[in-house]
Order: sequence, then structure tokens, then C-alpha cells
Amino acid sequence: MTTQVSLVGKEIHLTIEKMVVGGAAMGRFEGLVVFVEDAAPGDELIVLITEHKKNLAYGSLKKIIKASDQRITPPCVHAGTCGGCSWQHLNSQSQLQQKQQLVASALRPLFSVQSIEVETIIPSPQHLYYRNRVQMTYDGQKFNFFAKRSHNLVPIQECLIAEKPINQFLKSPMKKSLRSGIRYELRVSPTEDTKVDCTEVGEDASEIGFSQVNRFQNDQLISESLELLEGASNSCLFELYAGSGNFTFPIFNKLNFKEIIAVEGSQKLVKAAHQRIQSENISPKKLNFFQSDVELFLKTKWPQGHDVVFMDPPRTGATESVMKTLALSKPRQIVYLSCHPVTLNRDLLWLLKYEPRYKLNSIQPFEMFPQTEHVETLVSLTLTEN
Repeated sequence: MTTQVSLVGKEIHLTIEKMVVGGAAMGRFEGLVVFVEDAAPGDELIVLITEHKKNLAYGSLKKIIKASDQRITPPCVHAGTCGGCSWQHLNSQSQLQQKQQLVASALRPLFSVQSIEVETIIPSPQHLYYRNRVQMTYDGQKFNFFAKRSHNLVPIQECLIAEKPINQFLKSPMKKSLRSGIRYELRVSPTEDTKVDCTEVGEDASEIGFSQVNRFQNDQLISESLELLEGASNSCLFELYAGSGNFTFPIFNKLNFKEIIAVEGSQKLVKAAHQRIQSENISPKKLNFFQSDVELFLKTKWPQGHDVVFMDPPRTGATESVMKTLALSKPRQIVYLSCHPVTLNRDLLWLLKYEPRYKLNSIQPFEMFPQTEHVETLVSLTLTEN
């Protein structure tokens, strides 16, 4: 048996082929797949190997021999230290192309089951100053992001992906009421877009992720979702992982579903939805929010063959039980919004495992988070007779 020679500590010459899920770039050295951060497709580099496993390795960029035409100087002065934006060194067109390829690559196992093309990615209306909320740590004088791969603090004077009111807040005198060492969320007020709300991040901070941070692209995402669902009037809509109603209320206001049943696990988000239902005097016979784990809810109530499902799970995706229940209950249409193409691929393969008659009609990527590797994908499936 041949013992593998470790490459750790060795510098190699590497040409970058593409970006991969997780934000790193990938190249090959003597058949070995090597992942490197801060690299661009087409770069020729000297890379120091920092970790070597059986079939892959990780390295750090030591020198750029020849820069790719997709590489740019990051516009943010904090790009080299802050862990927030992994793709600022790629030009805008490259970011779009690479996200398109990420979706296509992640869904390749699915394409072996059904033949379909990924639609051209829809760009964000803004590539900078688009985030309406950020989480930062206050050190008694300044707000900080975490450095790359650590909890070391990086003081931030301006965040180029945060909306301008947040940046104005960062430059303003800090209030004495803020506590040092505490993590805060800075959020553009939903009622006054020049005001910033500053609140401590609590144990339920993960719930915040269910509201879209890019309101400019969110409008396009809602519009595309409505278009996919508009032919489904006079049926019931099951909305799974509904959050506080980012999609629920536009669907209710624009489309003529017989009933909308929204399911969300977070008590905080369901409470916010109930408050809006009451304030708008919406009948519970037309729209009802349930606080429940989706998997548990579907054990007691599930869609029928004439119903429609809209689902927007977290990055971890749904579960096999959820996808099996949907497959066996056979709703006529499923629209799935994913923020991670790998779990999307897994979930759709589960669906087709239990009900192969579902047909993929469209796969539409969205650039929701410019300057990062994250991509949203909207998929529509319908049940066929054969």
C-alpha cells in the first residue's frame, strides 16, 4: 500500500478554474483538487498548501503570477480583513457568471433525472449599499465586524454593502446607552427608511434571517413568485417556512387563492404576522398563520391534489419527511425558493424519488447578495399525469 506524501507546507503553481459553493476558488494540481480563498477564475497563482486530505487540499494565496481579467481591486478598504464579503475581488459580471455556474453545478445530479436549463440569473438592482440590516459588535467606541475565520474584531468606518442610512449611523456619535462587547443589529426602519434601529442581538437572532436583507431584489423575487403562482386561483395555498409573511401578504393581496395556510416555526415571526392580519382586518378563513415545525404540521394537515405549495426553507433545506409528505399528497404545483443550491438539489431528488411525475418547469437564480457567494434559486414544479 502506497503512503500518500503530504503537500502541507509546499508552494505550488495553480491555475484557478472556477468558484465553488462556500466562496472559495478551485484549481487542480497533478489531479488533486485545491481550494483557495481570494482567488479568481483564470488566476495563475503560487499557493501554499495548508491542509492535505486524500483527494483534496486547501491553500492560501502567496503570489499572483498572472491576474485573471475577472479580478478587480476590492472597492472596500476592509476587504482584506473583514470576513463579510468573500467575492469583492471579482467584477460584477464574473460574480453573476459564477453564481449561475454554482447553481448549475449543484443541480447536476438532478439534471440526470430531468433535462432542463437554468435560466439566466437576475442581477440585483444594486451591487453596493443594498443590505438593510447588519450585525456588528460594539467595543465601547466603534462598531466591528469579525475578521475572516476568527472572532477578532475589525473596526468598520463604512460598510459598502450596507444601505447608506446604516453607514450614516456608523459615522454618527455613539449613544452612551450601548454596551461594550455586545452584538447589535443595525436595521433600516421598515416605517422610515432614513432611520436606523439599533437593537441587541438575542438568542432568537437566527429568526432575523427569514426577512430579506436586499429589499431592492426582494421586489423582483416577489414579482417572479407571483407570476409562477398566478394560474392557481380557487385552490388552497400551503406556504411552508413562511417567516413573518414576506411572500404571504403579496400573494394574498394579488392572487385569488381560496385559502392560504402559512406555517412558520418561530413564535416571534408568527406573532408579527398575526399583528398584521389583525391590523388589515383579514379573515382567518382566507389567511391563517400556524406556529409549528413544518414536518410536524404536515403530519396533521397536508395539501390535496388541487392545492399549491410555496416553500422557502432555511439554508439547511427541508427534510426527507417533508418532501416525502409533499410527494405523496401530490399538490398540483410546488414552488420552492432556496438559498442554498446543494440542499435544493437534495430536496428535489427526495421529491422525485417518492413521486417521479413532478416535472421541473423553471429554475431561476437571483443575485440576492452581491459581493458574496450566496445565491437564491426559485424553482417551479408541476405534477404531470404520466
